[in-house]
Amino acid sequence: MRPTLREIRDRMLGSLRASLGISSAVRVSLLESILTAVAGVLYLIYVYADNLLRNVFIQNSTGNELGSWGETVGVARRSSTFFEGEITITGGQGGQLLLGSQLRSSAGHVYEILSSVTIPPSGETTVNIRGLQDGTETNLAVGTTLNFSASNPQINNVAHLSKVLNLAEDSESDLTYRERITDFFSRRNFQAGAVVDYIAWAKEVPGVGQAWVAINYQGISNAIAVLCVKAGGVLLTAEEKEEVLAYIRRRSPVTANVFVIDPILETVAMTIQAKENTATTQSEITNNLNNLFTARATPKGTISPNYEIQNGEVLISQIREAVSTALGEQDNIISLTENVRPQAQYGLLKLGEITFGDL
Repeated sequence: MRPTLREIRDRMLGSLRASLGISSAVRVSLLESILTAVAGVLYLIYVYADNLLRNVFIQNSTGNELGSWGETVGVARRSSTFFEGEITITGGQGGQLLLGSQLRSSAGHVYEILSSVTIPPSGETTVNIRGLQDGTETNLAVGTTLNFSASNPQINNVAHLSKVLNLAEDSESDLTYRERITDFFSRRNFQAGAVVDYIAWAKEVPGVGQAWVAINYQGISNAIAVLCVKAGGVLLTAEEKEEVLAYIRRRSPVTANVFVIDPILETVAMTIQAKENTATTQSEITNNLNNLFTARATPKGTISPNYEIQNGEVLISQIREAVSTALGEQDNIISLTENVRPQAQYGLLKLGEITFGDL
């Protein structure tokens, strides 16, 4: 364990006093100042050595050192992305907005329209927008109000988000990036088309958060189905699935018949009576349950990297633990009494509506 700066200084000072026979009550200002400076240099050497040794192993690497591991094996860190959506604007017939016109959300994030638009006789039209800042903080929900930065007498200053086209994502964290790099090293039948290869290939495509594999798809012996979702369990668009498919086909064995499909989302609703049923407690419980379903739920009928058939089950004990460990929770009663499992082939459990009540 690395000693602190104070510990290093005290050890050096104690050793000096002992060797010179000086009482600890005697103050040796010049020597103490020199020893403090030397202790600072020695402490920096400890820090450097500690960081160097820590990053020798990929399991402990972070930041730039982790990026160096990724560059070595050709696994790049995913960059953050930008929010894209569709807004509804109203105004007088013939009113025009130019490409690049900007809007601002109540949180202060700025968006721009992606094409010029003219208000039709109906007085209402839609246009696509894109965030000027990246990351999840810029994501908007349908119905969100946006205000144009510059007034236009022919256009109403307020617009409403009518459709989400692409949710923004943050730059990949060290945790998930490290998992993808270690997956690279742990693959069986390295790059030969094992289950872990197809999962890794799919997750290398920007936007893919989770992936699973099903074999003998539609009863075809050499058919492999790769099931993908974005972060938060959002399904991929048709264009995104084509991108994943093309990426995998460039890397998979030529004999493989590959498909990229959606899992069938099945929501799990529940009622939770909680002691201290505050908004904060509800938020913490919801967040814990979302994390649980993301981590534990798998599409029914897919196979694990160990080639075991997965039934997609989430245990009731895990659900109870997620609720009970939420910050602020003191006691609870959950309406679910047994394990939950998807019904459909390739069904994937996702947290549904939670009805909260007082306990």
